[in-house]
Amino acid sequence: MTDAPFLGGAFEASFDCVVVADCDGRIVDINPAAVASFGHRRSAAIGRTIADLLVPPELSQLYQSEWTSFWTGEDSQVAGRHVRTEIVCADGGRVPVESSLGRVATDAGDFAIVSLRDVSKVAELEGEAKRTAQLFAAFTRNAPVGMYVKNGKGEYILVNERMARSFETTPEKIIGKTVRDMLPPGEAAMIEGYDREILTTRKTKAVVEKIEPLGEYEWTLVVRFPLETDDDPDMIGGFEIDVTPQKRAEEELARSRERLNQAERMTALGSLLAGVSHELNNPLAIVVGEATLLEEDAEGTEMEEGATRIRAAAERCARIVQSFLAMARQKPAERDKLGVNAIISAVMELTEYQMRANDISVERDLIDGLPRIHGDADQLQQVIINLLINAQQALQSQNPPRTIRVSTFAEGDQVAIRVEDNGPGIPDEVALRVFDPFFTTKPEGTGTGIGLSYSQGVIEAHGGTLELERDRDGASFLIRLPVNPDDQDSALDRSDAITKPGEQAQGRALVIDDEPDLAAAIARLLRREGFDTDVAHDGEKAVEYLEAKDYDLLLCDLRMPKMDGASIHGWLQANRPTLISRLGFVTGDTLSPAAVTFLDNARRPYIAKPVTREALGNLIAKLKQEAMV
Repeated sequence: MTDAPFLGGAFEASFDCVVVADCDGRIVDINPAAVASFGHRRSAAIGRTIADLLVPPELSQLYQSEWTSFWTGEDSQVAGRHVRTEIVCADGGRVPVESSLGRVATDAGDFAIVSLRDVSKVAELEGEAKRTAQLFAAFTRNAPVGMYVKNGKGEYILVNERMARSFETTPEKIIGKTVRDMLPPGEAAMIEGYDREILTTRKTKAVVEKIEPLGEYEWTLVVRFPLETDDDPDMIGGFEIDVTPQKRAEEELARSRERLNQAERMTALGSLLAGVSHELNNPLAIVVGEATLLEEDAEGTEMEEGATRIRAAAERCARIVQSFLAMARQKPAERDKLGVNAIISAVMELTEYQMRANDISVERDLIDGLPRIHGDADQLQQVIINLLINAQQALQSQNPPRTIRVSTFAEGDQVAIRVEDNGPGIPDEVALRVFDPFFTTKPEGTGTGIGLSYSQGVIEAHGGTLELERDRDGASFLIRLPVNPDDQDSALDRSDAITKPGEQAQGRALVIDDEPDLAAAIARLLRREGFDTDVAHDGEKAVEYLEAKDYDLLLCDLRMPKMDGASIHGWLQANRPTLISRLGFVTGDTLSPAAVTFLDNARRPYIAKPVTREALGNLIAKLKQEAMV
């Protein structure tokens, strides 16, 4: 608050905004009302000039001229008068004000008192009054249906804007004319026939008419009705409603049905692929397990490099098979802590051949140490696949080099994934509709138009956003996903928690699987972890072991002869309930409703075949953690 004697309490209490300035226009003080209205802090305002702080740039020259006239005593348009102008606020916005300018002499010198009354509310009310006055005219002018009145001679005497637009003209040019002046002879004769029927029956008639495309119309719903006046009993009124969008929607619905039929055929193909993948699980699991053991046995020998390649190729096959099964699986979303880099890497494995075959280079820029998210890995993988396939198809007509770039980064409390390409980009008129269901620019038979709509729905269901970045070259889609709120440093997106050979504590394990070679491979992996391991090839043999021994770890297949995994689980509940917390399942059956229902109800951890060392290590760690609770 200023100590200047000419201000006092009135300066602080005034509802008007008051600015005190010296002859150079430099601000000495502003009152609280000015701070509240314009957003300029008092400490930041004092010492700056009015021209620099408050005057809009386009009014700067006029202000300087009036300010000089005010101090030199010349005729001024603002001194002692109320002038409507604008003030620039701290946020860059503007406030309309009534301004008056006065001068006061003090012991400290002469000062200008600028009084500014915020009239934004007044301006708003004035605008509202003007809008109200225009409402009726705007309503009739912009009515969403065509409206007209014809006299007994068939001449238009009243036509609104919508009706005129259907003829690609203005109401003034239609008044006084008949349909024969406006339409081809055939259509004019048809309308005249309807009009005669209306005048004969004196009843309202509604007709859907297909006309030659004229203006905005192609299909119209026309409602005609008789009007009687003392001077003309044969007047006719009517409404014309454009139903072209509905008719086109019916046509699009028919095309959509065909697309859905195509999608069903693709689903059937996916189910077949899932079945083939399921049959590959057991033999592939043996290859993965034995390749892992071979690599460890060959460590330090000349065979180590070859064994590593075999193991890497086997695990890649396993990931591809599991991705096929995940996409075919029909189940509710399962949320877990996930690393986006791991999701992207899994998708890259699946699409690598397709990209290479199309001469497309896929670049990765994945930031290490990103926080984990909470989501469904299968659904998020499908979203990334959709974006990559869309980019691949967009690059088909592009001359090399063809590049897709996938990058990840942290953005506040979110993790972001960007998928971009160096293709032709997406035109503005298409960009507005890319997320609309069934909208596609692809040729018939090559796209359903549901991929991006589905992807946006999945991301939004995860609490994130999927958007098209229209200010970048090519096509660029940005996914933002919220960080898991319970995430800690120990849950960062990295793989250093994978179990290494020999790190497990000593214990006894039982492997129950009807595939001898697979059971043997898993048993050997467990022995490398330090477990004394028994193997049972059916449920009955497993019961014999369970009746005779205690086990720290039980790994059981779901599908087996005599006693399956569900039966083993039931036997344990009835006879050895303390071992339930040590039971995990290793299964190739993640598609059948019975298996899905059992696994959901049993609430036991499981991994899908083919089994990798990483998946097995994570399952063992989860079981050990549960057993300690």
